[in-house]
Amino acid sequence: MAKKSKGGKSKTPTSTPTPTFIKKVDGGPDQEPPATDEQATALAHRLESRPDVQELRDLDIIHGGDGVAPSLQATQEKLQRQINSDKVHQHLTKRPSVEELRTTGVLETSAELAPSLTATAKKLERNLVQNQVSHLLESRPEKDELVSHNILEDQDAAVAPVLQGAKHQLERQLKADQIARQLRHRPSVTELEEKGIIDEGELGEDGPQKKRSLSQRARYALALKAASRIAADKLISAEEKARLKDLILSDDEKVVAALECYELDEDIEEMLDTLYRVAKVSA
Repeated sequence: MAKKSKGGKSKTPTSTPTPTFIKKVDGGPDQEPPATDEQATALAHRLESRPDVQELRDLDIIHGGDGVAPSLQATQEKLQRQINSDKVHQHLTKRPSVEELRTTGVLETSAELAPSLTATAKKLERNLVQNQVSHLLESRPEKDELVSHNILEDQDAAVAPVLQGAKHQLERQLKADQIARQLRHRPSVTELEEKGIIDEGELGEDGPQKKRSLSQRARYALALKAASRIAADKLISAEEKARLKDLILSDDEKVVAALECYELDEDIEEMLDTLYRVAKVSA
C-alpha cells in the first residue's frame, strides 16, 4: 500500500521513462568500412577510364558480337574455332614438301645432314669461302706486274678512269683503219715487177699455193690459234669459227691488217679483238 503523506493525501509514485538502445549488428570481418571521399574519387575516376565493350572485344577479353544473343555466343565461338581449324588444315595440306623447299632454296638443309648441324655446316662453309677469298687476295699480283704482262692496261693520268676503255678502243680502231687504208693503196704486183722489187711471175696465180714464205705460215698458224682461242672462250659459235678460218686462209684484208698490227706492237688482245669483230661482221 501507498503511504499517506502528512497532508493526508496519498502520493502516487511517477514512472521514469525507460531508455531505448539500438543494437548494432556486427557484420564480421567481411564488412567493409565506409568509403572515404578519396576512395570515392578514385573509384569514379576508374569508372570513367574503363574500356568500353568494343575495346574489350578487340582485345579478345569478351566474346560475342552485336546482334548475337548471349545464349548463342558459345555456339558462335565454337563455329569460328572450327572455321579457323579448317583453314589451318587446308594450308597444311597444300604446304610444299621438304624436298621442294630445298630445291627452291627456301630450306638450306641437306638430306645427309642432321637439322641440328645445318647452321654449323653453313657457318663452316662461309668461313672456308672467306679464308679462300682472303688467300686469293693476299696472293694476287701487283698492278705493275699486271701491266707488264699486258693483262691490265697502263692508265693515262690525263684521262679519267671511266674513259680509259673508250680511249683504248678508239686507238685500236684508228690503227686498224690506218692499216686498212695503207693496204688499199699498196702497189699492185705489176708495179712491183716494173720497179724490180719482185721478179716477173714470182707472184703468179699458182705462186702462193706452191710456195709460201715462213712468215706467211707463221701468220696463218698464229691467226688459226687465235680463232681457236676465241671459240674456246665461247665468244663465237662453231659456224662463226669456220667462217673466220676461211677468211684467214683466203688472206682477208681485215685479218691481214690485224696480223700486221700484231707484228708491229705485239698486242695480242688487240689482234683477238679485231678477229672477234671480223667473225661477227662476217656472220
